Amino acid sequence: PVLRQAADDIVAAFEAGTEAPEGMIAAELAVHTWDLATALGRDSGELDPAVAEAGYAFMSESLTDERRGDAFSPEQPAPEGANAYERIAAFAGRSVNG
Repeated sequence: PVLRQAADDIVAAFEAGTEAPEGMIAAELAVHTWDLATALGRDSGELDPAVAEAGYAFMSESLTDERRGDAFSPEQPAPEGANAYERIAAFAGRSVNG
């Protein structure tokens, strides 16, 4: 219920004309969805890849090594055959085992 409400709030803010770029929102959702799925032992390959792909497109254009700061570790290698969520998580500095 709490996660559903948070998702509804994000969608409502976006529909109301939020200042955040759509790609930024997709990146946040995708990376943290991967975090949650991994923590729960779930397969992120079952999730809608369009969200992670949109987030990856945004991050790969805007998140340079100089802009990573303390929020992101250096990009990690994604395993061969990685799904969209695994690729964005690796880009965000997560260790992805596949």
